[in-house]
Amino acid sequence: MSDSQCPIPGGESDTFGTRLRSLIEGESIAGFARRVGVPEANIHTYLRSMSPQMDKLVRIADACGVTVD
Repeated sequence: MSDSQCPIPGGESDTFGTRLRSLIEGESIAGFARRVGVPEANIHTYLRSMSPQMDKLVRIADACGVTVD
């Protein structure tokens, strides 16, 4: 892990959706989706229930300056 990256914030009991919500913090979901290059509908799905496939997870992590750990 580089000095400029840290894991997606969260604890053991957090869901991916909770951790993702902390990354979006203050940004619209549409704006976040555009920034990370993932369809807005996918972001809504991740916030509700599902974790993304690895390629989308890496895209989100890279755009947010975090790791997938």
